[in-house]
Amino acid sequence: EDGILDFCLSRGLGDVYKRQTVHSWEVTTDSIIGGFSEARMVYDKHGIFEGNLSLNTSGKVDYSGFAVIKSPRFLPNLDLEGYDALEMKIRTDGRLYLAQIKIGSRYLPGDTRDDLYQIILPIVQPHVWTRVVLPFDRFLFTWRGHWFPEAQENPDITKIEQLGILQAQRKEGNFRFEIEWIQAIKNKERQQKRRYTCGV
Repeated sequence: EDGILDFCLSRGLGDVYKRQTVHSWEVTTDSIIGGFSEARMVYDKHGIFEGNLSLNTSGKVDYSGFAVIKSPRFLPNLDLEGYDALEMKIRTDGRLYLAQIKIGSRYLPGDTRDDLYQIILPIVQPHVWTRVVLPFDRFLFTWRGHWFPEAQENPDITKIEQLGILQAQRKEGNFRFEIEWIQAIKNKERQQKRRYTCGV
């Protein structure tokens, strides 16, 4: 079906949760704080997150240069108990990207808008389709781009509100991030099976 970014537990997250169209993903840039970056999310057999980062500002803020795509909020929250990682099939331009998970606030009760768990995506060979694995225990709790060592703990993956991809390398110019699918996996179990198979 055109426009579908596949989510299911065996191949994306839609067998358990309703599938989501690419067009329902929200695109946000630094324009919300006076920046001039531009971005869009389109579909051409897979999802394409692309745009242009600008470090220019309107004088209202000291810095700019980010763009993010965010899934619609999962209602009720997405429960991935029993899984320990996300896996994505992506093709990038070689820039630095982050994945993020939105969960209920711990840092500022009553205002959860800026509470996120984030992880830097592995740098992959540009323009080549690659699978990347993102263990949940590697995500760091952040608030407005700041992380707090004293507040770190694994995200509660039974209460995932939203997923996202962030381009925030603070390097001007065009960017392009392509994604075919996202899936929740049992990574530790997979690695044990591989070790057994290889006789290690």
